Amino acid sequence: MTGTMLTATIIDIILAMAVIAGLIHEEKLIAFEDRIIFALAKVYKKHMRRRYMKKRAAQKAQLRVISSSGEYRTFNKSA
Repeated sequence: MTGTMLTATIIDIILAMAVIAGLIHEEKLIAFEDRIIFALAKVYKKHMRRRYMKKRAAQKAQLRVISSSGEYRTFNKSA
């Protein structure tokens, strides 16, 4: 038996045991999946918020100009 075949066999046995354990403890598996989905949604929401804030800060930096008297004036440079 080669090393690759032995490794594949061990992985197959572990996966079969995981499927059986998942069938036996279905409620715990569903709760675990829910926790993972919630955590991923939270990370995605945080990522999108940071992306939005970065884009908004770039837009504000493009629009804001400080005059020589120290007053803020806003205008669109592209117009």
